[in-house]
Amino acid sequence: MEEALQSLSTEGSYPLAGGTDLLVQIRSGKLNPRVLVDLKGLAVLQGIAEEGDYIRIGPLATINRLLDSSLLKPYTALLEGAGLLGCHEIRHRATVGGNLCNASPSGDVLIPLLLFDPILVLQGPGGGKREIPMEQFYSGPGKTILAGGELLTAVLLPRPDRCKSLYRRKSRIKGMDLSSISMGLSMQVSPSGNFSFGIVFGAVTARPVRMREAEKILSGKPLSSGLIAEAVQAVQDAISPRAYSLRGAPDYKRAMVGVMLADGILELTGGDGFA
Repeated sequence: MEEALQSLSTEGSYPLAGGTDLLVQIRSGKLNPRVLVDLKGLAVLQGIAEEGDYIRIGPLATINRLLDSSLLKPYTALLEGAGLLGCHEIRHRATVGGNLCNASPSGDVLIPLLLFDPILVLQGPGGGKREIPMEQFYSGPGKTILAGGELLTAVLLPRPDRCKSLYRRKSRIKGMDLSSISMGLSMQVSPSGNFSFGIVFGAVTARPVRMREAEKILSGKPLSSGLIAEAVQAVQDAISPRAYSLRGAPDYKRAMVGVMLADGILELTGGDGFA
C-alpha cells in the first residue's frame, strides 16, 4: 500500500483498478498519464465484509461482486443501479472505487450509493487517513477532493433500518447506455408511522448531491399530492441541467424529475399514508 501511495504522489500518475473508464480516456487522448499504478494486487482494497456498524466495501470490489453479495441484499437501489452498469463483461472488470472516483454526475453506482450516507476512507502517503461523508467527496463533474497521492481505501456503508429503496433512470435507448437522468429514492417508516425519504438525482447537477430540501419537505408529514408537488418544485429549483447536453434538454430533465419522483414515491409507499 505504501509503495502504491508513494507512486501515486508522482506528478501525472493515475491509479488503475478495473480500467473501464481510464483506458477509454487514454485511448481517446483525454488523459496522458506518465505513470499507471496497478492496484489489483492489493488484497486490502478488495472484498465486502461486516465491520462493526457498517458493511465495508473495498474499492477494488467489482460491480458483479456487489450484485453477488448477500450482505448487500437490503440495499435495493444500489443493486438495481449496479445491474444497469454496462454489460456483464464490463461489470466483471469495473470496480466500485473506479465508479466513485470517476465522479460522473450520472454514475449508476454512486447515485444510489449516496442514498445510504456512506463514509469514504481516504489514505495518503505516510499512513495518514481521513474519513469523510460521501456527499462531500465531489467538487464538480469528474472531480473529487482526493489530494495528490491520496487513495480511496474503503466505503463504509451504514446498515439500513427498515429502509426500502429503488433506482430508476431514463436513457436514450433501451439497454447499454448512459443515463439521461437517473434517480435514487429511499424511504423509511418510523414506529409512529411517519415517512422519511432520501432523494438523489443524477445527470441534472454538476456533482452528485442529496436533494435535502425536498427530503425535508416530505419527511414527518402525511403524504399528499400537494406535498409531493412542493417537493418536486424544490428539486427543480436545486438542479442545473447543462444546455446542449446530448442526454436531454434542460426542460425535459426538469419535467422528468417531477414524474420520476412522484412515481417513485407511489411505488415505495403503495399509496399508503396519503392524506
